[in-house]
Amino acid sequence: MTARCHWACSLPDGTRPYVSTGKGTKSRGVEAEVSGTPMPGWQLSAGATRSTSRNAKGVVINTIQPRDMVRISTTWRLPGEWRDVTVGGGVNWQSEIYTTATGPAGKVRTSQAAYTLLNLMGRYQITSQLSASVNINNLLDKTYYRKVGFYNGGYYGEPRSVSANLRYQY
Repeated sequence: MTARCHWACSLPDGTRPYVSTGKGTKSRGVEAEVSGTPMPGWQLSAGATRSTSRNAKGVVINTIQPRDMVRISTTWRLPGEWRDVTVGGGVNWQSEIYTTATGPAGKVRTSQAAYTLLNLMGRYQITSQLSASVNINNLLDKTYYRKVGFYNGGYYGEPRSVSANLRYQY
């Protein structure tokens, strides 16, 4: 049996065929990360990724993945009387993602513009074995699509969330 379909189709038995992007597809990318302790009590981590895939004709493919991403996070354990308190934050940025979707009006470009998410954290060391922490993800409650194009749809990313944690280490 021969089946012809685009990437989102299903065969009569419910399985999905793998569709090769073809001979001549090239993916290029680079990733860099650095982390360390610039000074006592301060932890810093930063990373960046860039990748592009093109078919044999030079057309960019796999556009549902961000081409560029940057992530920076830091924590700082306060000095002196405040040494039991640690504060931190993070910034995550990614470039636009897009696809061509087919709808009642024909083919349209569906996309999510580049966006930035901010995160915060705070931790208090109650005893040498017990700590309490609070994390806030997506601090500004940014509405964004984390994925576009799957069955011509989009999936929202996580809204603002707050979590608290009590940790005991023995």
